[in-house]
Amino acid sequence: MTKPLLEGKTAVITGAAQGIGYSIAEQFVAEGARVVIADVNLEAAQAAAEKLGGSAVAIGSQCDVTSADAVQATLDAAAAAFGPVNVMVNNAGITRDATMRKMTEEMFDQVINVHLKGTWNGTRLAGAVMRENGGGTIVNMSSLSGKIGLAGQTNYSAAKAGIVGLSKAAAKGSRTWACGSTRSSPD
Repeated sequence: MTKPLLEGKTAVITGAAQGIGYSIAEQFVAEGARVVIADVNLEAAQAAAEKLGGSAVAIGSQCDVTSADAVQATLDAAAAAFGPVNVMVNNAGITRDATMRKMTEEMFDQVINVHLKGTWNGTRLAGAVMRENGGGTIVNMSSLSGKIGLAGQTNYSAAKAGIVGLSKAAAKGSRTWACGSTRSSPD
């Protein structure tokens, strides 16, 4: 019998109280990971964690990914419950669809902040933990919308395209850190 792929690993998944994030969490638990369901809705996060098997394998954490302090608190909760994060899945997202003509600045900012700033916060802060502990994996969720653009989604398409660029730049920077560079912080 083969060892589960994620046995003994701690995973934080943002936006995981439902939808794609929950499905990821479900698969991670099946593969042996202990997961933190990070979601802006604490009650939903706790209910999802309970549904996955309770505190032995999953906990819920309230996390507004637009706040570095909230993301750090979630990473700290993961470490306290299961050990330092080994896998970070930046999945949290929202939509505020409208044509560019009708889209408000607030609608644009909300989507950019949750998707792009949230991914930046998760990548930056989880990456710091992983560097201290010898490595890990960060998964940043994008969309075809970021590549081709979709009508009524200038905010979403821009955010998802930004996530691709952020991920590529962060990966190149992490190679530099892993190769013994004397740089102490990302560009």
